[in-house]
Amino acid sequence: MKSVTRWMAALSLPLALAACGGVATPQASDQPTTERIVGQVSGWTGEGALSVAELPAATATIGTDGRFTLTLPPESALAGLTIGAADLGALARLGCDGRLDSSAAQARGFVTATLNTVAFPSGKRTQVRAATGSKPNALSRRVTVRVWLYSDRPTQLRGTLDCAKALGVQQIDRVPVVVALNTKTGWNVADLVINARSNVIGQLSADGSLTNATDVNAPTTWRTTQEVQSQIGF
Repeated sequence: MKSVTRWMAALSLPLALAACGGVATPQASDQPTTERIVGQVSGWTGEGALSVAELPAATATIGTDGRFTLTLPPESALAGLTIGAADLGALARLGCDGRLDSSAAQARGFVTATLNTVAFPSGKRTQVRAATGSKPNALSRRVTVRVWLYSDRPTQLRGTLDCAKALGVQQIDRVPVVVALNTKTGWNVADLVINARSNVIGQLSADGSLTNATDVNAPTTWRTTQEVQSQIGF
């Protein structure tokens, strides 16, 4: 069981989306887009501010109770920052490999799941994600992470990515993440669910899914990677 403990302690949650050109007719998601993130930073005290990782112009203040409302930037603010949907999964920061089928070959997008926070007056900086860990039973763990994806047009993303690099655990050489995501023009919300398990002899495996969220404006709780690790530790 020591190997399981080491693995769970090392678990990190980089996210991935990828796409390549397809021939299907684009169809929008049944879910609406959103224009803001309403959330609370877990364990926060004092005042502070936050910004979207790799998009520092998108900022919001953090109240003394950790609550915030972040307005997501319009398309004009993403000029030069969006990339082809075919390249989203190959970005090093996402930690996944592979390509998906996209119903709109020319689609471009921007993905975020991480916020940078700074506390006042100390200047302490942290990174947080809208992530929650749980323990379905003694040998399994589940992590759900909310993802925001800007898309410049409707598209369907389908297929499987290998997110073994996201885990960085030697005992797990493949982590398939099945993507079934439909986007509209604007900011779409998705949920990444990772299921990890150990059998009775300590063999480890994990897989996941990425699908449209059903409650795109629901308040979210934002945690550090260390806090999520403590939720799922054996």
